[in-house]
This record gives sequence, C-alpha cells and structure tokens, in this order.
Amino acid sequence: MEVGISSLRRIGAALVACAMLSACGLFDDSVEDSGPNTVGGVGKIPGSGIIGSATLPDGISVNFPALEGNIIGPQVTGNRVLMIGDSVLAGTARRYGGESCAQLVPLGWQVELDAEPGRFIDFAERVVNERVDADFDAVVILIGTNYGDDKKVFEDYFSRMLDKIGDLPTLLLTVTRYKESIDEVNEVIRNLASMHANVSVLDWSKLSSEAGMLRSDDIHPSDAGRVVLATSIAKALGKAPVMPGDCLDSDYTDDSAVLPDVMPTSTVPTSSSTTVGQSTTTVVPESTTTSTNAG
Repeated sequence: MEVGISSLRRIGAALVACAMLSACGLFDDSVEDSGPNTVGGVGKIPGSGIIGSATLPDGISVNFPALEGNIIGPQVTGNRVLMIGDSVLAGTARRYGGESCAQLVPLGWQVELDAEPGRFIDFAERVVNERVDADFDAVVILIGTNYGDDKKVFEDYFSRMLDKIGDLPTLLLTVTRYKESIDEVNEVIRNLASMHANVSVLDWSKLSSEAGMLRSDDIHPSDAGRVVLATSIAKALGKAPVMPGDCLDSDYTDDSAVLPDVMPTSTVPTSSSTTVGQSTTTVVPESTTTSTNAG
C-alpha cells in the first residue's frame, strides 16, 4: 500500500514530537479519561503531566490528589531515599505489609524505612539528625498522627527537621484528619513546605478519606489503604535516576507501643516486635498535652 507524502510528514512530525518529550507515552493529554484524577492507578498525577510508573492492583481504584510541588526523581542524581514515620507508615515496612519496598524498589529506589508505632514529632527529628547525613538523596516524612495539640511545639520540631535536611528533595505527607486539631498539623506542613523550594506535599489526608482506605479506627490504613499509600508515594517520587533498587535494613523497628488490631500481620519477626498487639504509653515531647497515642 502506498503512503502519501502528507502521511509521511505526519508520521515524521509524530516521531519528532516523541523525541522532544524524551519518550512516547510520558504525556497522556490525548487519553480521553486522563483528566485530573488517576483511575485504577493508571494515569498521571494531576498538574505534573507525567504518567506515574507505579500502578494499583486490579480491584483498587482511587482518585489520586495533585502533587503539591515537584516530582522527586528528576531532582536527584542518586537513588537512596530515607522514609520516616509512625505506625501509619510502619505498616508498609518490610516487617509488616512490605508495600513501600514492593512499590519503590522496582523504580530503582534504595529504601530505608525508619518508622515506629506511637511516635511523635520528636522521633522524626531524632531520625533526621541521626540518619540524613548517611548519603541519602531524598527524604519522605509522614508524621503527626500522634499530635500533642500544641501547634508551636510541632512547628518548631518540624522546622528544625527541614533545616537539618537542607536542600535534599523532600516529600511531606499530610495526616489523616481523625480529629479537628489535625488541621493544625496539616497547616504547619503546608506552610513550611511553601518556604522550601525542595519540599513537595502529598495529600494523604484527602486520599485516606476515600472509601475503604482506613481501618475501623479511621486512622490506620486498611490492606488496600497501605497499597494506595505506597503507590501514591511511588508516584510522587517517580523513577530513580539510577539502578538497582533495594530494601535496606533499619535500626528503627521498635513496635512496643503498637495498639491492638491496627497493624497488618508481621511478615518478618524482629526482636523489638515481641509486644505487638499490646497497648503502651508513649512519652510525649515537652510542652505537649496528650498522654495517649493513635499511630
């Protein structure tokens, strides 16, 4: 079959366009249902124009909120990412559900997930002070579920953390709004992010409000919720610039403060997880007023 000159020109123009965009398929403006939401994990993070590499399993469909800021991968030259959090993030660690490494390692990230149940903002600052200088290229933080209802204390801790992190590209996640005062937590997160060009925000608060994302306590992710949480982080990080990925060991695996029936079944037993399922009291940072922990 003969191909006319005009057809050849159209094909050539398409190939040139592909070359200019680095790779065909990165942009999905021509897809009818690309829109502002991602359905079934296939599509783009709104506002970014880039199709996320991470996808959700069949049977899980959510609307991913827009990433507030830049995707992390294009900003770094290495692939080591430090992830810090409380029980919400700990549930995705290798010793529990393992979703974070399952999503990030295939994208080339070497993941150190330092998260423990029942921890307050002082834990995150301690991890940053002890680990961020260990040749990490990016940081992910999900902390604030355990909030002492003192906005200034929380803001002071978080501000010092970001000062210590410096210019490393950083992804902050908002916190599930299980009580009204969490609005203060998310306000601090967004305000501080606006002061740092290297900080992006992923709205886990909004994402976790979708049906089926949380357990009955309305705080901790369900089985599907953990997959969505890890997938949303993977989308926000994007592909690492180098390979291979790896699931790194962590020294922060103390599960003694975990509450009953909120964590997935442990997949890798550790010496610090012998009291899983027992409720204990966590020390609150100075000047806070809460004496119990949620996550």
